[in-house]
Amino acid sequence: MKIRITVLIALSLLAEGISCRQPARQNQAEGQNQAATRQQACIDSLTALVGELKPGLGEFMVQLKYHHDRLAEAVAGKDFERAAYEIDEMKETAEKVQQLHIGNEKLQEPFPKFYGKYLQATLETLAGGAQKRDLQALQTNLVALTNN
Repeated sequence: MKIRITVLIALSLLAEGISCRQPARQNQAEGQNQAATRQQACIDSLTALVGELKPGLGEFMVQLKYHHDRLAEAVAGKDFERAAYEIDEMKETAEKVQQLHIGNEKLQEPFPKFYGKYLQATLETLAGGAQKRDLQALQTNLVALTNN
């Protein structure tokens, strides 16, 4: 799915880039103005396209829920390697949200502040529990993660 989206974005950007390179065919002064206008129009259309393709917070929350559920299964099955993997995936998903500056009007604070306040320490503790193979720490902090 990620590859398909990436390919679609790349093809759209390539098509826009090719159309942006068409030279103006009028006198030089007029041609330069038209070229600048055309270039700005291309930039504006690409900016709009990127905005349309940018996923919302809900899509990332679905990913977090998926990895949270798999983490719960790993902890229940005492699969420490899988638990560590799922924790890393949750961290990566949260990092993407922060990098893309994705927010939501329902959040009272920006996501990075929310992440730092409620999730980051718990995920770090969970990662340490998985590394040490400490089932009690994983179980306790999974409950904390779920509540947060």
